[in-house]
Amino acid sequence: MKERGVLGRLWIGVALLVAAAMTGIAHAERTAAEVTEASGEVHAQRGAEARRALEQGAAVYAGDRITTAADGSVELRFSDNARFALGSNSEMNVGQYVYKPGDDASVMQTDILKGVFRFVSGLIARHKPQAVKLNTPVATIGIRGTHVIGEVTPTSASIALMEPGEAGKPTAIEVSNRYGSVVIDKPRYETVIPDAHSPPSPPRLVQTQRIDTLLRQIQTTRRLIVPRTAPRLP
Repeated sequence: MKERGVLGRLWIGVALLVAAAMTGIAHAERTAAEVTEASGEVHAQRGAEARRALEQGAAVYAGDRITTAADGSVELRFSDNARFALGSNSEMNVGQYVYKPGDDASVMQTDILKGVFRFVSGLIARHKPQAVKLNTPVATIGIRGTHVIGEVTPTSASIALMEPGEAGKPTAIEVSNRYGSVVIDKPRYETVIPDAHSPPSPPRLVQTQRIDTLLRQIQTTRRLIVPRTAPRLP
């Protein structure tokens, strides 16, 4: 009986150690972003894990694949204050994300697989712009501290530079693939990659109607009025 009591205490000790380890793992998994707005059907999934619905206030982690349905749209705020918005029928991987203030190891790399998106850069891009990359199936967007909107399909993309969140602040993007690259440093200019075997086109002015159409597709339940100048995430 005495031996059973000792064994019982040992098993309890082991169980407590395992629980503490699992808690440590959970705490080590830091939130990359928070859902600030969501409308319709929006989900996140990592690897073989179960799909989970995303609502306002939900956490998003590095490695998550974010998808929106035909009635869905979502806005994410990352811990470095970068902001992402996705319209309906969109898909994005939060690939690599680490943010530690003042740490050169901070990095943000995402894969925009399809759909309409809007991105406003945060503190990582401000202090280390080369650490931020937005990948699409046909080109990579290098960020120099800026505001970008675009539309992506599995075989093409159009990417436009918008006015920076802070008036008068320098802004630019470099869009590149194996066939060439282009720098856009004038707001409301875009480049188009028509297929997977073409370089980004020279920058061209985007019509206001085209910008309005893209912005409407990524509005959430708040149904924001689309501004004619300096559109920005709320």
